[in-house]
Amino acid sequence: ILVGDAEEAWRVSTANGARGVLSPTTIQDTSSGTSQVISEVELYGDVVMRFVSGSYQGPGIAGQELLEPVQGFKSYGLQRLDHAVGNVPDLMKQIAYMEGFAGFHEFAEFTAEDVGTVDSGLNSMVMANNNEFILMPVNEPTFGTKRKSQIQT
Repeated sequence: ILVGDAEEAWRVSTANGARGVLSPTTIQDTSSGTSQVISEVELYGDVVMRFVSGSYQGPGIAGQELLEPVQGFKSYGLQRLDHAVGNVPDLMKQIAYMEGFAGFHEFAEFTAEDVGTVDSGLNSMVMANNNEFILMPVNEPTFGTKRKSQIQT
């Protein structure tokens, strides 16, 4: 996630309960003379949320060797992230974690009755950042019903 200050984003996130994975690290880009700061916190499982800031304006991460683009390819950067789905064992615990450190809010909620079939289902909450350009559904298996979990099948 492109932020104004990756070091500050990491500091505030970890102060608010995020589990740090990569403390703020500066990467120099020798070809442009610019730099980039990256830091990471745990999102869920082995998935991290990476904060990126700095003066580097090129594609990818500072210091990477640039390759010729594939003909017809128009962009290297994500402009919006919609539906990066995570499956977790405890939905409410994950939602509280994301609200606490990232300030994400609930965008939508679905239960097994909403997205399930006669035989399967799951529970889901879609979390969003303030401008709702990042939408992240978080799913948990259904338990205690005759339905099999769509996640576990």
